[in-house]
Amino acid sequence: MRNNKRTNRIILWISLLTIMGLSLACSLPFNIPGDVVPQEWQPQEEPFHEEGPQPEDPDMGAEPHPEEPDMGEEPHPEDPDMMEEPHPEEPPHEEPLPESEGKQPEGEDEVPYTDLALTDIYPGKLPHGNLFVRITNHGPTILMAAPVELTCHARGHRWANQTGEDNRSNTVQLVVQLGPGETTNENTGIKIDANLYEYEVECFFDSPLDNTPHNNNAFEVIPNP
Repeated sequence: MRNNKRTNRIILWISLLTIMGLSLACSLPFNIPGDVVPQEWQPQEEPFHEEGPQPEDPDMGAEPHPEEPDMGEEPHPEDPDMMEEPHPEEPPHEEPLPESEGKQPEGEDEVPYTDLALTDIYPGKLPHGNLFVRITNHGPTILMAAPVELTCHARGHRWANQTGEDNRSNTVQLVVQLGPGETTNENTGIKIDANLYEYEVECFFDSPLDNTPHNNNAFEVIPNP
């Protein structure tokens, strides 16, 4: 008897559960799996409408504004003052030279200056003899008959610390004929005695055709120690 009651309860619960499940299934918006979904439930895609040309931005449709002038265009006319031609420069003012300076005296030919030098002093013969000098023409002018005034001083000192001196001087007028690089030997007219004296000799000359006087003198001890 108890078993029959239990069985009836189970059947009752199963029936209730079945009725509740069917009610729930009917209230759902979709069907049970396996059934074909009705046509009205399929998602509908919106029809594609081809859009016509959209109205453009009024600013975009307007004609382009004229561009600003390029900086590379021809420049504007410059200031009239800038276009004027430059004034010619005035020549520098030079002070006039004195008439006597830089000019050759009228009626006279150009003087052929050259470089004469006194290059040596030596005895012509020892122990007794005359003193000689060498004069050299360093150019650039050839001298055919150049006047030269030669002056020499010889100061003799006694040998072995003995007392006594032998001082001699002389001036001679010479006429030399020399080309560039040539040398002439000239007699000073001073005699010496090398047995008794040692001489300190200094000579110099002057010539109107020589324009370099810094080498016109020389000094020698005779006889050479």
